[in-house]
Amino acid sequence: MSDARTQDGGSLAFETLEVDTDGPIGRIRLNRPDQRNAISRTMLGEIVEATRQISAAANVRAVVLEARGPAFCAGVDLADFESFMGSPGSVDSLLKGADNAITMAALGREAANALSALRQVTVAKVHGYAVGAGAVLALSADLRVLSEDAYYWIPEVELGTPLVWGAIPRLVAEIGPARTKDLVTTCRRVPAEEALRLGLASRVVPSEELDSTTEQIAQALAGRARYAIEATKGHVDAVARAMVMGDTTYADRYLQAASWLDREVRERAEQYLTTFHAGNRSETR
Repeated sequence: MSDARTQDGGSLAFETLEVDTDGPIGRIRLNRPDQRNAISRTMLGEIVEATRQISAAANVRAVVLEARGPAFCAGVDLADFESFMGSPGSVDSLLKGADNAITMAALGREAANALSALRQVTVAKVHGYAVGAGAVLALSADLRVLSEDAYYWIPEVELGTPLVWGAIPRLVAEIGPARTKDLVTTCRRVPAEEALRLGLASRVVPSEELDSTTEQIAQALAGRARYAIEATKGHVDAVARAMVMGDTTYADRYLQAASWLDREVRERAEQYLTTFHAGNRSETR
């Protein structure tokens, strides 16, 4: 993880994020637009550090989670995804891949939990798409404002791997067990309007109104009494935790590691990577 440095105006310097603590509205902005804000290990570590900085900023009353570029987030960086594969002919290589999966799953869970545990109310501003791990980050925010052309897509099971990062209990608390099973096992894309009906979005607005609507919400939150806002968020979160009867996500990292030792998981992942790289080559011709 790179070190954060305080700059003039309350801005903190990171490698993969833009973080601002100047004024009552804090901002965490994913800043890898050329990679569609794909989530790397560095980014996960920086998200944790950014939440520490923002939580400690007494002036910050609300936090906006947003992203630069054409989309909110394309999911896990393929460089990290490929590191889970290892070589099928080498036990040591397979175990190293599983260990990489454990590390990434633990970091992802920590980052998602850090976002949801912020004392301030958080507002995710989602444009384009939020895929896989990107959807998990967006769903870690308290409120989610989506542009009308945005969508969620959680394709992990299609790729052969279970959904981790603490996302399953979060989804169950938000939309219930049956809808969670539908969303995660069918791997279908969920457009903004359906996300609103399901409870995965707070508001859906025309693309040209996304910035202004999110800003209005953040300004309204920042203008409320701090104690009342934080007490309300804490109370709702406590009820949500009770709804899912405890946190079992400590086991996510081991579930993730075990999945990468399964033959079918590896075959599906290899097919996905081959298709992805072939698509990239055709785009560059």
